[in-house]
Formats: sequence, C-alpha cells, structure tokens
Amino acid sequence: MPNVEPSPRSRAAVASVKGAERQYLVVYVGDERYATPLEQVREVVDAKQCLPVPNALPYVKGIVDLRGQILSVLDLSYLLRESFGRTPSRVTLVVETDAGLIGLNVEDVYGVVSLGAHDILSETSHPGEGQPTALGVAKLEGHLVTLIDVSDLVTRTPVLHA
Repeated sequence: MPNVEPSPRSRAAVASVKGAERQYLVVYVGDERYATPLEQVREVVDAKQCLPVPNALPYVKGIVDLRGQILSVLDLSYLLRESFGRTPSRVTLVVETDAGLIGLNVEDVYGVVSLGAHDILSETSHPGEGQPTALGVAKLEGHLVTLIDVSDLVTRTPVLHA
C-alpha cells in the first residue's frame, strides 16, 4: 500500500476525536456499524436514484444526478472490505471530500449520535493497514462502532486520482 499522508481534513477529524463532544452519522455496512463526522455528510438520498455505469470498477456503483450535479457513487462496504454485495444498499450518503462531493452507498442509517472523548474506547492517530480510515472505536448501545474519515477513504481510492 502506498504511503499516503493524511489530508488536512483527516488530521482535523483525528484532532477533534480527542477534543470535545462531536456529532457523527452512524450507518450500517454489512453486519457492522460505522460512524463518520457529521460535518463530512452533506445529505442522505435514496440509493434507487443511482444509475449503474457499464464496465465500472467493482466499488463504483454508478452515478447520481443531484440537482444537476453528477456525482460518482461508491460502495462503502467494498471500500471497507465488509460483506460486499450481501445486503442491498438503501441509502446514499453525499459526502464532502478533498476530491469534492461523492456518493457512498450504505445499507441503512442508524442516526446521528454525539460522542465525546469518554465514549471513545480507542483512537488511532494515523490510518492503519486493516482500517485505512479508522479514527477510533466507540461503544454505542452495547455495539462497537468504528469511527471513520470518509474523506480520507475517498482520497485513498486510486481510480479517483488516475
């Protein structure tokens, strides 16, 4: 895996995990729950709006027309190496990244939660091999939730920068 420096947005996300309470959007990906900083999510739309693109890479689900702006839609489960294709995606997250707006398909949305430093069980200060975008792990209603930086995840997706 190439050595990629975390983006300024990614470094800010890590720093704020260590600081005061922050809001996250929790989503279902396969059997797991992931949370991304709410400020990275612009909106949530119905995944049925996604138009497949022939001969696309496996993680490219298609494109969506968002009020006249065409966005690429990626499969978050594939990017996170989680249960790819097992459960159909019901929603698309429209997220702000260093590469611009992009759509990420997920199975469903759990909701918005507030987490503080006392809620974080472990933190990562830089991406690791197994969790390329992990910011840390929190416990929510008895379930572990991996905190991820979707901007960093998209930045690390090679085809978007070819």
